[in-house]
This record gives sequence, structure tokens and C-alpha cells, in this order.
Amino acid sequence: MYGTMNRPSPTVRNATEYWMLLEMCPNGSLIDLLYQKGKSGAFDKREPLPILRVLAIFEEAVASIAHMHALSPPVTHRDLKLENVLGTADGRYVLCDFGSAVTTKLSATRTRKEAAIEEERIHKYSTLM
Repeated sequence: MYGTMNRPSPTVRNATEYWMLLEMCPNGSLIDLLYQKGKSGAFDKREPLPILRVLAIFEEAVASIAHMHALSPPVTHRDLKLENVLGTADGRYVLCDFGSAVTTKLSATRTRKEAAIEEERIHKYSTLM
């Protein structure tokens, strides 16, 4: 991420909009890395990635998540999936799509009712793959 800026919201009174400036990621998402479009337009599986490459990508994603969780207040992405990890021009992978992110501190659920509420919240704010 290169920076952030905020400004008064033109649509909501007494609210602020936050903008993030992200680098260009011309290499597509992880789903693009794992699959390629065939002549029919459908996705075909590629050869499996070497395990060291998988571990390097996973390490980058986990480091990004750890950084977000270490912020004060912590930021929870809430929409982690292959399509939201993008490849940069220099071969790194970064998180994108922070539209569902929150700064609410989450706690472990203790009851079935709390678990049901959290599950409903997850379905509401997450995008299916």
C-alpha cells in the first residue's frame, strides 16, 4: 500500500470516506496463477505450483494479515480468498479488496447463539468463491 487519505463523505452527513492507493498488480490473482483460460473460455488447471513457491506466497499473505491484526485497532479483512491475493510486477503477492474489512475487535464465541450471529455476519460480509 502506498498511502491513505480521508475526506468528508459527499453522501453521508458527518462521515468520512477512506481511500487507499495500491500498487499496480498486472499478474492477476492467485486464481489466475492456478488456472488458465482455455480456448473455450473455461478455466483449465495448470501444473501444480512448486511447494517452495506455494510457501512463499502463503508467507506473504500471512505476513500481511499479521500486520493488519497488529494495528491499533486491529483490522480484520473478512474476505480472504484466492481472488483477493494479487501478483505484483516483481513477483510478490498482496491482499486487495478491503470492502468488508472492519476495525472491530472480534472475540471468541461462547454460546450457540453467538456462533449463529457470527456465522450470519460472515455470510453477509464475505463473498463466496
